Amino acid sequence: LSAFTAVPTSQAAADDADLVALCEQLYGDYMEVPTAEPLAACQWDMAMIGANDETFSRATGKGVKVGVLDSGIDFNHPDLAPNIDVALSCSFITADDPLALDVEKADGDCSDKAAVQDYGDHGTHVATTIGAPINGFGIAGVAPEATIVGVKVCSAFGFCFADAVANGIRYAGDAGLDVINLSLF
Repeated sequence: LSAFTAVPTSQAAADDADLVALCEQLYGDYMEVPTAEPLAACQWDMAMIGANDETFSRATGKGVKVGVLDSGIDFNHPDLAPNIDVALSCSFITADDPLALDVEKADGDCSDKAAVQDYGDHGTHVATTIGAPINGFGIAGVAPEATIVGVKVCSAFGFCFADAVANGIRYAGDAGLDVINLSLF
């Protein structure tokens, strides 16, 4: 079900080293590396907003529930899984949506967790930017101790219909989420 494909550890380490070297070449003269996370050299976004070890000493998002209204969340993503509230996550893709995969269609039945899974990757990308933990793996999100709740309102193909979005916003309020993020279209 996961959009994330595991690669052998030795290959991943080689790929990570190449990526970090490229990022250092691209951004090294323009930004400081924001954290000690292995891929932090590529986090130009966090460097630009000043999200770094100093800011994390003051605020980490601990105790905050963030609803990511998007294409779902990859519950198995190794740099996000520790911060996901699977129980609260829910899909609002409707059964009559012709532009969604059948597995995504849950009509707000929050017990169908396979429907919340991210088959398009965008929701997972947004969720890691928000809440990837500081754990010595990958990157750090802007709120690395926040709880992430997947609220699926967009299909794997990027279609976000108004009724799904409205139902997702209503759900986020009813569930008592503190903040929602919509990165649609």
